[in-house]
Amino acid sequence: MNFCKFGKVIISRDTKDLSSIQAWRKNKECTKPPKISSNFSLRERFANYEEYMENFPKMSIKYESFQIKIPRLKDYLTNKKYWIEKKKKRGTKDIPRVLLFKKNGIAYPGMKNQVHSLENCNTIHGHISKLHKSAPEKTVALNALCNNATQTMIDITSPKAAKGRCFGTKESNVPYGIHPMFKSLSVQQNDAKPVTPLNDRVINTEAMVLGFAADHSLPFSLVPKLIGLSKTLAKDKKVLDQLSMNRTTAAYKMRFGLGKTFQNELIEIMRTSYFSLNLDESTSNNYQKVLTILVSYYCPKLKEITVRHFKSLSFVQVNAQSLFDGIVKLFDENNIPFKNLVSMLMDSCNVMRGSKTGLEVRIRSKAPHLLDIDGDSCHHAHNACKAFCKPFEGFAEHLMSDIFNDYKWSTDQRQALEEICGILNIKYTMPQNYVPHRWLSVYDVILDLQRMLDAHTIIYFTWLSQFPSTMNDKAKYLPLTVEILHRNGVQEPARERIWEIRKIACKSDFLLSQSQNGKARKLRMVEKLFMERRYLKLIIGLYSSVLPLLKSYVMMFEMKESLIHNLHEEQVRFFKEFIGCYIKPEVINSAKSSLHLKDLDIKTDKNLLKPDEMFLGTKAKQIIDTGRKDVEIKDFLEKVCCEFKPVLGFKCSIRQKYLLRLQSLVTNILAGDEEKEHYELQVRRYQTDDSIPLLPDDCRIDHWWANEKHAKIYPLLVKMVQAILTCFHGPQVESSFSVMNDIIDGKSNRMNIETYNFIQSVKYSLKSSGKSAIQYFTKDDILHERVDHKLVQNMQSSSRQYQEEVKCKKLEKEEKLSQLQVKAKKKTF
Repeated sequence: MNFCKFGKVIISRDTKDLSSIQAWRKNKECTKPPKISSNFSLRERFANYEEYMENFPKMSIKYESFQIKIPRLKDYLTNKKYWIEKKKKRGTKDIPRVLLFKKNGIAYPGMKNQVHSLENCNTIHGHISKLHKSAPEKTVALNALCNNATQTMIDITSPKAAKGRCFGTKESNVPYGIHPMFKSLSVQQNDAKPVTPLNDRVINTEAMVLGFAADHSLPFSLVPKLIGLSKTLAKDKKVLDQLSMNRTTAAYKMRFGLGKTFQNELIEIMRTSYFSLNLDESTSNNYQKVLTILVSYYCPKLKEITVRHFKSLSFVQVNAQSLFDGIVKLFDENNIPFKNLVSMLMDSCNVMRGSKTGLEVRIRSKAPHLLDIDGDSCHHAHNACKAFCKPFEGFAEHLMSDIFNDYKWSTDQRQALEEICGILNIKYTMPQNYVPHRWLSVYDVILDLQRMLDAHTIIYFTWLSQFPSTMNDKAKYLPLTVEILHRNGVQEPARERIWEIRKIACKSDFLLSQSQNGKARKLRMVEKLFMERRYLKLIIGLYSSVLPLLKSYVMMFEMKESLIHNLHEEQVRFFKEFIGCYIKPEVINSAKSSLHLKDLDIKTDKNLLKPDEMFLGTKAKQIIDTGRKDVEIKDFLEKVCCEFKPVLGFKCSIRQKYLLRLQSLVTNILAGDEEKEHYELQVRRYQTDDSIPLLPDDCRIDHWWANEKHAKIYPLLVKMVQAILTCFHGPQVESSFSVMNDIIDGKSNRMNIETYNFIQSVKYSLKSSGKSAIQYFTKDDILHERVDHKLVQNMQSSSRQYQEEVKCKKLEKEEKLSQLQVKAKKKTF
């Protein structure tokens, strides 16, 4: 060939407008010359090219390849070094190559009367080109390649375009573009198969993705991520063709390959940086006791405090000594110095924070500088909420549990509740139950009960006539249901529908179909919704008004960003705000500092507000004003006045001296008296430096201290602050247990804790980077951008490490059996 016809087609077709291409496809003679424009964007050029190549799917290329090939083709077809000078014959004129290109809609200057072999086209056929570095000395496939090129030009050239333009002869049957050396080659033009429309192929692919999701029980939220992963993998087809991974391979590559890479990276950071730990113990769904450890450190690359998963350990017996031994072994095996440990956040149980033999006391033997930042402040808030609700003896809590269980096992009743909520114009949600060890969940559930109280009343009004003790009270509470319907503007057709729902419920054989527990549950619910309705509404009003104070405190310190610098101030503010609901203001103001707040006399009646002055909530106040002398209301006020006092004394760190002077207690950061002296000078200079702006409200404190200006002027102060900001202030480790129960269930007997540990390491590492797995591993240049050599090394050696582990376990098992003189059973096939 004189030049690569495929390259010429790409260059020409992406430059013509769509009207010219469409006219050519319909075999129409174009009277006007094709419109040529050099101002097309790359996307417009690709659209023109795609329009033309739609009938030739085997020859078409994708946009990513098109984007790469266009500049290479332009350079290759115009660069002199790729062409061979052609000797002129006497008496012949040299026709410039530029004229041939102009016929197809584009002209490039500098092209001489030159030719090159198709076998040397490193742009189109780079994998077999002589110019390609991986090509052999002699290309044996040249003849087959030329035949393919001939057939290709037959397919992409119309009969009208080919006829009469082959080497200047109108009667020639040789297709246009064939080199004279192949003129004798007999070519038969095959009829092309009809191409499936693009839209149909897209629909078929969508159906394939949805079928895959249904086949493997995947949630629909994963469908867009699955498509994104498929598109990313399709960019490197050669890799995709070689990719294979079964279940066992995936497990050991996760452990010894990807997970090990991320965990080794974290261990290197912990060896050289200051960090804090957050740890807790839980039991998995397959009944394994698991200790999970999270680590917080300052990341110079991200310039913020980062939380990652350090390790998950399995224990047979959980006590302070076993946990201590496991942590010390973990530090020693990975050469992590205890001097880098700043603080540890744990719950307040005896195993973790016992004053004599707890885990924290034992850790201090290895790290005497360990900061005491008190236990989990969010747990303290939950405990305070539980103490606040205790005087009412679970009146509302038991009702919420009964409602949850009643609707949980009754589909028809749940459907009736949803329909009645629609009639009353109330938002329907499935009744939920509170979590006993997270008592503030009572607040979320009580809001649902308050919103749907009218709907529950309409539903359970039917059951009044089903019990002997309440059979005669149906007429008494009928006006209550009428008032609810009237207040919500329910019209006659809707009332008739409610009456039909009641009739359906009454027709069911209630007493025979219900178990004894079900009957007792229904009776308790009816009594509280009707007979004790006012007392119930008092408690609902109180909970919905007071518990948000505790809820806002917990929500603040469950945030991921570091707020340790605000912990003490927020605790003092919350304590004052909470006791201000029940204590006289002058008594609170008498405390000149936070150290005196806990010494206030809150048990003397003279320091308390009067019951009608206490903060009980607007809805509770309205009920109290209707009957202050009622026994029920007096009992309610008495419980509020007498039983809230233990709540005010809940464990709050407002007197925690360590929080008041953290910088003087972090003794492991400053080395020597000279650094301590420089540090003190920097602190004093910082306090009088007017050039440093204040921390903006929308800026994280770790981002603010990451400013290079601060690090240059106050290096020791920045070092101290970044170490202190690593301290945990909320139970972040508990979210990892939720993920654990998603990964490990009762049927996952083969999923050991080691595999789960590395899954968590990968998950937290990706989360800390702020990227998804696709974003993290996608390469802009898949051919030239390097892959992390540590990752490559670990992935390649993962199979060997897995085989060694299996062999060691087998030998260990055999040795144990031999010591016990137990003969192993022979395998039978």
